[in-house]
Amino acid sequence: MGWESHLRASRAGDSAARDALLKALRPEIFAYFLRVIRNPEDAEDLTQDALVRFLQVLPRLDPARNPRAYIFRICHNLAMDHFRRNARPVYSLDMVSPDLPAPRAMYSLESLRVERVLALLKPDDREILLLREKEGLRPRELADILGCSPEAARVRLHRARKRFMDLWHRLYGKKKTS
Repeated sequence: MGWESHLRASRAGDSAARDALLKALRPEIFAYFLRVIRNPEDAEDLTQDALVRFLQVLPRLDPARNPRAYIFRICHNLAMDHFRRNARPVYSLDMVSPDLPAPRAMYSLESLRVERVLALLKPDDREILLLREKEGLRPRELADILGCSPEAARVRLHRARKRFMDLWHRLYGKKKTS
């Protein structure tokens, strides 16, 4: 049973389905926070907060709305709150060591480079790229999460991709190869 089925049963009051729903959502939400926040402890705390908030709205959630976009909207809001509360220093390319850590067996050099460039982006840019490229969300879903029109979401995505590529070119040159 997928989490969408658990969602329907949870709304009907099935506590076992609610537990299964939380278990199904947790890894996806944690992975999102880990990629955006980049701190496992904070990601775990925010995952818990997101699931609690989702449970609070579950009885009132309109089934016609995209529940996946809705949960990511909760996550987006929590991530932005986190960044406001914990203003992080601005990173510069000059501050980044040219030495990459030794690659783990499961990561290619290119994936390590992608992670490095993502880490240098502003949180808003990193978030929209991850939501689109890692989570596979469409502009309409991005718009729901970010609280803007689909066209504005497309523009923000385009600009984030451009900033990503500009950083990539500054770090690694024009050719994107392993």
